[in-house]
Order: sequence, then C-alpha cells, then structure tokens
Amino acid sequence: MLRYVQDKINQKFGDNCIAFFVYSPGVGMSSIYDDFINNFMEVGLSDVVTTLSRKAIKQNPDLIKKEELDEKKNPRQTFKSLKEAVAAGAFDLEGAIDEIKKLLFKKFPYVDPRIVEFVMQYVRTTDSITKLKGVKNAEKLNWLSGLVHLIHLSGYKMIYLFIDQLEMGWDKWTHSQKQ
Repeated sequence: MLRYVQDKINQKFGDNCIAFFVYSPGVGMSSIYDDFINNFMEVGLSDVVTTLSRKAIKQNPDLIKKEELDEKKNPRQTFKSLKEAVAAGAFDLEGAIDEIKKLLFKKFPYVDPRIVEFVMQYVRTTDSITKLKGVKNAEKLNWLSGLVHLIHLSGYKMIYLFIDQLEMGWDKWTHSQKQ
C-alpha cells in the first residue's frame, strides 16, 4: 500500500512533492540509507540532478559553453540532454558542482558538500552512486539528512519517506540506533 501511495504522490504532485519507499529495513540506519539510495535512483535522482543544474546555470550562465552547444544538447532541457552536453564539453559540470555547493552552504551550512559531487557526477557515471552507497555506517544518518536537504534545494517542497515494517527490525536495534 505504501508503494501505491508513493507512486500516486510522485505522479500527481511530482513537481512539488517526492516520495521514497523503504521496505523492511534491517538493523539500524544503514539499511534505511541503502534502500533510500536505491529508491532515489528509481524515483527522482535524474530529475534532482537536472533541476540542480538549472539552478547552477541561473547562478552562473557561463557554465554553458555556447560555442560547443548544440540545440539538441541544451542542458536545461532533460537529463538526457544534460548528459549529452557534459559529454560534448558544452556544460561545465565542475563549475556547476561549485555553484550548487555555494547554494547548499547558504541554506544548509551543516551538510557535507561531498554529497553534491556524488549526486551530480551521476551525469557522467553511475560509479558516483557506488560512492554514495560506500559511506561509512556511522555517517549514513548525516548523509541521509544531507540528501534530503539537497532534494529540498532542488525545489521539492515536501519529501516523504515511507518505511514499511519498521517494527520488524525495531527490537533488534540498539538503544542508540533507535534514537
């Protein structure tokens, strides 16, 4: 049922709201984080990257190299065109990452800026998601919080995280994991 609710929110209110679904987490925050990353890839990672790129371009229009730009490769359009623009050298991804880090720091100065690099590098390679997944267990709660802030920065007003069957693992969690 929660998967159905997630799909309805994302279909009907997808411009302002995004929903994530985690099923039966294992012990601690680690499994919630890992499942969140997997669901993020399915639900909205490419949209978040594209929207953040637009914000970076708005901050610094020089990120688009007009001499390299082909109308079909306009990075403002879709994730696919953003990917093509990066591959063709028509969009300065490193500069965009710096601009997004500045925006993130203004709004959420406590968020680890490496999150921006890992998320935005998804345009070039899916290896960046491997780096997101490779975060140390002790840092996963902070990184989950940082990802939610980054998603919020991309323009989503409401972010839902549905955790199904949390009670199944709750008794196995330590006191600190529950907190």
